Amino acid sequence: MSWTACSCAQNEEGESPHGRLDAATDYIYFITFSLPRIGRKGRSATENSKGKMATPWFRQVEVLSIKNVRQLRRQPVHLFILIFSSTISVVFAWLAGRDARGPQGELPPLTDCGTVPFEYIASLDDPYYSQHKVSMNEAWRGGLPQWLMTLGPTICGISIFLILRDELSSKRWGMLKAADTSAKWTSWFSVFVLLSLVNSILGSITAVALPDIHVFESVNFGVIFGLLFFLHVALVSASFFLSAICGTVQSTALSICIITAMIVASAAPTIATSTDMGYGLGYGKYNANFSTGTGGSFWRYASTESWEDQYNWSEYNGSDSSHSIDSCQSPIVSFEQSRRFKTVEERQAMQRDEWFVGCYTQAGASVLHTDKFFLWFFIPQSYFAMAWGNVAGYTSLPGNEFSFEHASQSPESLSQLALRNVKGG
Repeated sequence: MSWTACSCAQNEEGESPHGRLDAATDYIYFITFSLPRIGRKGRSATENSKGKMATPWFRQVEVLSIKNVRQLRRQPVHLFILIFSSTISVVFAWLAGRDARGPQGELPPLTDCGTVPFEYIASLDDPYYSQHKVSMNEAWRGGLPQWLMTLGPTICGISIFLILRDELSSKRWGMLKAADTSAKWTSWFSVFVLLSLVNSILGSITAVALPDIHVFESVNFGVIFGLLFFLHVALVSASFFLSAICGTVQSTALSICIITAMIVASAAPTIATSTDMGYGLGYGKYNANFSTGTGGSFWRYASTESWEDQYNWSEYNGSDSSHSIDSCQSPIVSFEQSRRFKTVEERQAMQRDEWFVGCYTQAGASVLHTDKFFLWFFIPQSYFAMAWGNVAGYTSLPGNEFSFEHASQSPESLSQLALRNVKGG
């Protein structure tokens, strides 16, 4: 048995003998049977154990892949998305996360905990409202640029879903029923993975070429490519699964629900980390290095030490006053301890090993994969959020460049290593 290419004959109304087909099926590959070579036992060399003719599986994948490429060439919108979606999303991420005034300069002096000293804040002209940098990547802390980076691969996944849904519901799938089903799926998967490879390379080149954005300038090209490519592949697999469901039901309402769910899922990690992001208590009242919640899309250096700015007025008209800065500690406890209400007597009876005082790091996107919400494990964008959180966190302090050797390290190790590099420890 051999594979041959033929052009579908059409009647005057534009219909093929197998029904009306769109322009993408000008070339359909059919299986034609030729006289087989007879073996010594009278069985065809290409005949399988059931007596049926069988074309080699890899040959089927090859021919079906060519058919798929020709079909995509007739769909320019889908093809454009499959090639350039990451490039466009990286540009939008650059617009949202670039340094507002060009490359950021030196950070304020940092304490051993990686926090900004209160004395520096108090020395500002208007310490109550002055903005001061606490990291080189502060524009990324809210998560918007990170979500924009994942939006391109998400749109690409939606495009793949639509292509496969139409393929399953069209006559083409039935006309190729002589081909092995696994060969059909593999041929589409191979084409989409190859396009994802090109898509990720173009997006990575764009990222390293864009100016005035510290995080892109401080990360290895291969790291950006790897994150984008693996996100693409994960979304390709998810699109295959979802299209199989939708292709079976063939419901427009279900398709709309799936597309909406894919878009919401892409934004869910950003929403989760930004809504739980902690903030300092404000200048003048036990400021600043202490806050509750997470660090946002990447970790935040913090300390239990806080200060209070005291003004002592000897006269009501303010002609004579004194100023002092008082420091105190705000001990923290474990998550389990914080969820158990304690009376005053119970709090006073707590032992030293039940609470903590000193330097600590507020977790970033790594809090997603916990026992609180198991569905995060099924959302590809959550893995990208955690990985990119490590990149943004490690490069948040000056002089740190993220490379392959850091890819396998935990957020805890990277946060300590980044701080040691800056402090010279």
